[in-house]
This record gives sequence, C-alpha cells and structure tokens, in this order.
Amino acid sequence: MRLLYFCFLWIFSSFLLLSAKDYTFSQDSYSVHLSNDTLTIENDMIRRTWLWNGGSLITTGFDDKENNVCWKVSNRHPDLSLPGEAIRGTDGEITASVHSK
Repeated sequence: MRLLYFCFLWIFSSFLLLSAKDYTFSQDSYSVHLSNDTLTIENDMIRRTWLWNGGSLITTGFDDKENNVCWKVSNRHPDLSLPGEAIRGTDGEITASVHSK
C-alpha cells in the first residue's frame, strides 16, 4: 500500500511539473516571460500582456511606461483567428533570442 501511494504521489507531482509553463528571456532592457497562462513582453517603453491560451494569444493589457498609461483589455477571443482553426490553441511554444545585424 505504501508503494502504491508513493507511485501515485510521484506520478501526480511529475504531471504538475510537466504541465506548468514557465519561460523567461531577457537581454538588456527587453524581456519575455511566460508564467502559467500569462505571457508578458516588455522593454523600457512598453509592456504588453496576453493570456497564453495554448498559443492563441488574447491581449489582456498594454502599458505605456513613458506616459504612465495602462490599458486593461477584457477580450475573450484570440487576437488572430483563422477559419477552420480551434479557438483554443494547442501545443504552443515560445522561444526568444537575440540576432545581430
């Protein structure tokens, strides 16, 4: 019984670790951060946040840091939708890198 409990606990904790999304990239004043289901991309002047939605991004906010103005968006639909595609994305991935000219 203890072995069965331990196996269940190990499988459950592994599932939680694998299902958690967390990604961070930063370079100078630019950063990209995905935590749980919120994607944030920002620099010194702006910050924009999206609901990750499996990769079908839904804007949730836009901050103008220079003028100290914040817009909160209550949109419930992806920013881009294509005919025949599901509203909720699946298997979305994000990577960021710096490319020199």
